[in-house]
Amino acid sequence: MKTSSIWLLLLVSIAPMTVHAASIQLSDNTRIEVVESLTVRELWNATKATSVEAGGVVVDSRMFDSEARPREGKWRGCGIVMVGTGDIGIQPVAVRIWTLKPCDLTITAAVSSRSRPGHEFNMRLGSKEVLKMYVTSDLRITVNGNDIGRVKD
Repeated sequence: MKTSSIWLLLLVSIAPMTVHAASIQLSDNTRIEVVESLTVRELWNATKATSVEAGGVVVDSRMFDSEARPREGKWRGCGIVMVGTGDIGIQPVAVRIWTLKPCDLTITAAVSSRSRPGHEFNMRLGSKEVLKMYVTSDLRITVNGNDIGRVKD
């Protein structure tokens, strides 16, 4: 009985813990966080999805409403970006973008160099900050040179 009480106490104390993914600092004003799931509140307070496609790679983005965005200290949630393909059953890669300044997220396909197979996208966060996303032919994704994951099927 004593052992089961200890296990129950241990389980109750661990249950409320949440795991946060490591953030990648991209500039003084911007960081990204690779995420496995999104909360209902984040989805409810996000704008309609905007998608950009290049060569079978789909980049879906949603900005957070400025009045209900997530906050983490001085950081403000800008939006969510998901990268995948048009195939059913794939596991996309998703990042939450955090900024210190107001954000206006837009994504465009960039012209890729012929010497580098894959697809490039520009993620503009405002008038001055642009993040470069690159998706290799085997669906590995980097943002400003930082590896953030691979789309899985």
